Amino acid sequence: MPNPIIQATFRGITPKVAPTLLPADFAQTAQNCDLRRGTLAPLKGLTALGVTLDPAASASQTIFKLNSTWLSNAAEESYVQAHLSGTNTHVFFTSAAYPQHYDGVNDAIRLGLDAPGTVLAITFTGEPAGGSLPVGEADNCVLTAESEAIYLLDGVKTAHGFALEVGDTVTISGSTDDDGSYLIEHFDEDDIWLNQPMTNSETDITITITRQQQASVEDTVSYVYTRVRTWADGSLTEESAPSDPTAVKDVYVNQGIGLSGMYTDKVAWGTAPAGVSHSYRIYRLEAGTSGAEYQFLAEVAYATVDDADYVYYDDINAAPTGDNDNPHGLRDVSSEVLETEGWTPPPTGLRGLKYFSNSILIGFVGKKLYMSEPGVPYAWPLDYMLTFDYNIVGLGVFNETIIVATTTYPYVVTGLDPMSMTQTILPYKQGCVSERGVVETNVGVIYPSPDGLFLVNGTSGELITRKVYAKEDWYAKGPGNLVSFYYDDMYYGFFDTGSHGTGIAFNFKDDPYVVDILIDSKPIKAGFLDATTDTLYLLSTDDIYSFGSGSDLTYTWKGKVHRTGSYDIYSCSALATDGEVIVKIYADGTLKQTHYHWVTWVSGTSYSAGDIVTYSGSQYLCISSVSGSTPPSGDTDHWSAWSGLVDDQFRLPSGFRAREWQFELTGTGGVQGLFVAASPGDLM
Repeated sequence: MPNPIIQATFRGITPKVAPTLLPADFAQTAQNCDLRRGTLAPLKGLTALGVTLDPAASASQTIFKLNSTWLSNAAEESYVQAHLSGTNTHVFFTSAAYPQHYDGVNDAIRLGLDAPGTVLAITFTGEPAGGSLPVGEADNCVLTAESEAIYLLDGVKTAHGFALEVGDTVTISGSTDDDGSYLIEHFDEDDIWLNQPMTNSETDITITITRQQQASVEDTVSYVYTRVRTWADGSLTEESAPSDPTAVKDVYVNQGIGLSGMYTDKVAWGTAPAGVSHSYRIYRLEAGTSGAEYQFLAEVAYATVDDADYVYYDDINAAPTGDNDNPHGLRDVSSEVLETEGWTPPPTGLRGLKYFSNSILIGFVGKKLYMSEPGVPYAWPLDYMLTFDYNIVGLGVFNETIIVATTTYPYVVTGLDPMSMTQTILPYKQGCVSERGVVETNVGVIYPSPDGLFLVNGTSGELITRKVYAKEDWYAKGPGNLVSFYYDDMYYGFFDTGSHGTGIAFNFKDDPYVVDILIDSKPIKAGFLDATTDTLYLLSTDDIYSFGSGSDLTYTWKGKVHRTGSYDIYSCSALATDGEVIVKIYADGTLKQTHYHWVTWVSGTSYSAGDIVTYSGSQYLCISSVSGSTPPSGDTDHWSAWSGLVDDQFRLPSGFRAREWQFELTGTGGVQGLFVAASPGDLM
């Protein structure tokens, strides 16, 4: 007698393997099957949320759940919830133009700020403070009328130790008409020639000689300023890179500085949108200081810069342009130094926005990978940019590694400081064909290539579908339309074909297998995995649906081809189930029997002669084809009692032998096992 065929565990399909070579638990067909527990159960379908999207679901290609609010986008864009202190209502997302920032209330605005486009203009306030230095004093000097000379008596100059210089000031006193101050034009040992002739000839005149000191330099300075944007809820203050610096200027004692030019920039910058306020920050460099940096001087409210005459005064004088005797001088700067040098907004056309370690945002444009300043989402220094040999298709993060999937090879980028990140090409010619198909798992990043699904774990790569799909079978599914998710420790991929919602559930870790998914004939365009509720949401053409929360889907599971050593007879079978299941038994490729296991009567099902129904604790044999609306117990014209076996056992048709046996199960009931034997005793 042949050995019983025992189907006690259930796995999915591996289309690459011939049906006769499949392992015992694997299937030729597995559609809408939940096989996570080893038994056969139905996947659950979709539940419509009934949400109103803008743009509508029919026009949307991206969805994102921001707390209880659904956001949508007409393009395939990427969203991330902002890592901001004290709030969870902000989100960053890409757009056709440039990445944007949305606070959940006001209109979205561009993430980051450009540097001011004008340079500050400098004017000086106050007059440089000089002073006079006494040089000497002499008596008994002689003046000559109509002459510029003052005669010093012999030895007077030497005795007083004069050290004269052209330009010194000579003050005459004791004369009749010539008292006053004059400048020395030249001199010798005995005479001084002034810049003006005397009126009278006189003797015994006193002179005082002084020298005017030049004003001393107090500071040597330069200025820059930045644009500042502060969100109304205080969650984020964005600051731009600085303007170009002013020329370096010497500032003398008793001088201050006036700074203008912000009004011109304000006109170009435009009006602050709702939800944020604008201002300017001014920084001063004291160039004479060793290791000098630009230090914070002042913040000027945007509204203050209200006309072309606006000037900010770096001057301790409260009224620097008025007539007052208060001294002038520069204000004190704070210890806060300018940090935004080289900070630029994320570039236009950025894609693949996501967070990396240390709250670093990453994204790409073409062949270039961009990274933000750690913890500063609006600052993307160009010094952090990395360039690759091929166009980037998608990004993924695994541990402390960025996986860069390009059109040709995968790369890994490692490091914690964006200034010193390193990039390494991996030796696998497996290009990525779908940005939406890149998904992060707990063992690496998976993306679709022309050959199958490729896994990169940071140091190596693997084509994880190599035992499941032949290259041509995989490519025929259209991986360029793949939308991927990692959910409940499984890979889920949906092929947005535009006509029906086909997809796969891929167990890629242990004995890989696939389950095909067909959901309500709905194309799946995008989705969102809500980690807080562990719910996968899918976007179709009419609504957003929660996956796995609806009614049971009808599954179909067809096992391998069981080959016996000879032509054998199997006379009976047993089905361990708790619900509605249809069992089809094939022998040498021919359908020999269909067995219906009903918990409740299913009206409208068409039965053929030879079909068996188990219903309400009894079994019935169809003796004449019928579309059953009446249970068999009440329809003796088409049904007869079928007895002789117990519980969930049923007889198989007789009169033939076969070498190849196959079993197909369709339904919604859970199946714990299917057993086929030559005699009822072998089923016990």
